[in-house]
Amino acid sequence: MTKFPENLSLYRKIVGLSQKELAEKVNVTPAQVSRYERGLAEPRPRILEKISSTLDVPVEILIGNTLGFDINPLPVIGWDLINDFLNKKISEFSEFAIADPSLSLSSNSFGLRINGDSMSSSGKVSFPDGSITVFEPTGQYSHNDFVLAQIKNDYFILKQLAYDAGRVYLLSLNKNYAPILADSNELKIVAKAMQVIINI
Repeated sequence: MTKFPENLSLYRKIVGLSQKELAEKVNVTPAQVSRYERGLAEPRPRILEKISSTLDVPVEILIGNTLGFDINPLPVIGWDLINDFLNKKISEFSEFAIADPSLSLSSNSFGLRINGDSMSSSGKVSFPDGSITVFEPTGQYSHNDFVLAQIKNDYFILKQLAYDAGRVYLLSLNKNYAPILADSNELKIVAKAMQVIINI
């Protein structure tokens, strides 16, 4: 079970449980969960099954057998930490999301929890409030891509990129928000949206 400590910690954080909360759900002490995550102890089979059930992760994956597919856990960062993340100034994360294994993502990929309704729509594509968007800093951005943009080296926004008559626009999906005419000197596109994760 060499991957178990790391996987237990990762999936516990993905589900959003503290060590204490997980301990209560599987009838062990918080200290015991801590020992599992530090690799100082291994759970008995009955407890391993309870952990698997509580985290909704197969035992085979918890113990390190990925069953032939890759799982891409990505850090979910706060909007206020985007610059620090991109500049590699932070390495500890409290929330993770699982990206679609078919996506080709780099180690620089990350997730952001969406706030607000400017990118919500009833159409085919929507970024609803509370969803997590997976971003990849590709460096290559095209007309109609959904991008994370930094305005005036200050704040970040998620918008659809549009080019028209030599101008750059940032568009909302919600028609209640006006398009933003972006000054190319004040606009920096930092990442492309690759996936939206919506909890139902």
